[in-house]
Amino acid sequence: MNSPKKYGLIILAAGSSSRLGQPKQQLHFKESSLLEHMVNIALGANVAEVFIVINETLKDLLPAQKATILVNEDAVSGLSSSIRKGILSAQEKLPDMDAVILMPCDQPFVTTAILNELLAQHKSTGKGIVAARYAGTFGTPALFQHHYFDQLLCLKGDTGARPIMKEHIFDMAYVDFPQGEMDIDTPEDLKNLGIMQ
Repeated sequence: MNSPKKYGLIILAAGSSSRLGQPKQQLHFKESSLLEHMVNIALGANVAEVFIVINETLKDLLPAQKATILVNEDAVSGLSSSIRKGILSAQEKLPDMDAVILMPCDQPFVTTAILNELLAQHKSTGKGIVAARYAGTFGTPALFQHHYFDQLLCLKGDTGARPIMKEHIFDMAYVDFPQGEMDIDTPEDLKNLGIMQ
């Protein structure tokens, strides 16, 4: 009998929000900060552990909770360093982890149901990557099976996992998430989403 699959989830929240002009992680959203909201969504998913990668300026922002907080001292070098920090820490804490979900902190309409659907698609299709699909494309949140971890660790600079997804599109399944195109990068995004500054 196969043992149950073990999953991790990494929230990527170490960005400097340079285009926004203020830390997006601290924006007020649904009775808490945007980052706290995203953490609560993640904690509801059927994963063994949630890892939160933040930069040094945010290390006192999060209250104690049921997640592993990782401070990325190299956050200025770009997104790849946060992915690397998260994957290495997840491998150390969950050595038998089958797959991990990568989730940014600036897609406010992600739900626990979307995250659990990524897991369900992985189990039912056997595909190595399961990505959210929106606006005629695909992206995060996205699940990667363990045999992609080495490629994630090799990413450089301010690069996310999209190149890996594009290269292995034959090994992808999808979860429809129309609101996934709505993220927060600029003051205009805040206005469009009705988020308080």
